[in-house]
Amino acid sequence: MAANIKPIFVQTPRSGLVKLSTSATDVDGASSTLLFQPGTDGSRIHSISATPTDDLSADVVVRFFIKKVTTYYILAEKEVPAYTAAANVAALTTSFLEYSDMPFLDSSERFLTLGSDEHLYIALLAVPTNAIHFTVMGGDY
Repeated sequence: MAANIKPIFVQTPRSGLVKLSTSATDVDGASSTLLFQPGTDGSRIHSISATPTDDLSADVVVRFFIKKVTTYYILAEKEVPAYTAAANVAALTTSFLEYSDMPFLDSSERFLTLGSDEHLYIALLAVPTNAIHFTVMGGDY
């Protein structure tokens, strides 16, 4: 059988938006929050970022899970650094699709590909001083 040689492109742009202000410290992912649900043919995620809504008095660790059917698998962890808001200063935004944080990504193309049955979940391991906005940009195949 010949391999599929036709390129596959993202068809429908999509985003995932979540605002978190509570922690979910369980390691099995059961109390984590859905961040992105792929389409029926899967999805490709181009970026994941976090922006605090106001001061963060301490670093907050974010844990990412992939949920496949009923099981959660830990994907990666990264800190959103402490932040002090100031007038006329852009809020600190943390990017998550970096090879140094997720070494299973291709270092030249940092995209996360999800099958139709693989959902992306997140959890904060500590209660932040203020809410954090998470944004996912990608698309469905």
